[in-house]
Amino acid sequence: MDLVARFASLVSRPGAELPLDEVALVMSAHARAPFDIAEGLARLDDLALGCGETTFDALAGHLFGAVGFRGNTARYDDPDNSFLDQVLERRVGIPITLAVVMIEVGRRLGVGVLGIGMPGHFLVRAADADVYCDPFNGGTLLDSDGCAALFHRVAGGAQPFDAAFLAPATALQILKRMFANLEHGPFANDPVRLGALLDLHLMIPSLGSAERLSLGAQLANVGRFADAARVLEAGASQSMESKALLRQARTYRARLN
Repeated sequence: MDLVARFASLVSRPGAELPLDEVALVMSAHARAPFDIAEGLARLDDLALGCGETTFDALAGHLFGAVGFRGNTARYDDPDNSFLDQVLERRVGIPITLAVVMIEVGRRLGVGVLGIGMPGHFLVRAADADVYCDPFNGGTLLDSDGCAALFHRVAGGAQPFDAAFLAPATALQILKRMFANLEHGPFANDPVRLGALLDLHLMIPSLGSAERLSLGAQLANVGRFADAARVLEAGASQSMESKALLRQARTYRARLN
């Protein structure tokens, strides 16, 4: 099975059955260069085997202490920070990819780890306790007040903190956020790699109108006007925003004339 077909098969599974580790590695292999995905999965297995205790705190200490995973503060915008295979190899990344490492190693150990899609800074939380972890900053453990303080530091005080920011993210939501980080980062100026990412992103089921408009605009930016129009037209019959989608689709089709 080729990478595109494999990705499509994985994201078609029910949300609770979506293997976040495998789908993230397939995304990396398709957008960067093919590699042995089984080897990437084995690295996660090895990280789990090296953790002496099966608790949330011990897992954080193992990954961000003993093993040395850390946030890439020197080159935050490096696209490799967003690719799971590179994060596993270099042991540096951004909040969301470091969170995926903790989620997936925790799953192997039977330690429940939830992704927390706080705006501006992804976190994780223990599934059975009100304890949070900041993978980017050394695996620091936080309570909800600590998360609020971190949010204010990241947001600069411009936006009030909302407890809803600490709601758990689904595997699909995490995957979409990983795509968005890449599509609006340095890859936005690389038509070939951006196009490869967009082709996968569009396979995710239940895309909303705002997502379709954004993806359509990015396809248009790399000159794929017919594809951009089809993306919007495909969602028009399922959306309350059908008029806006169809209007923008007509704009893209006009560029083909």
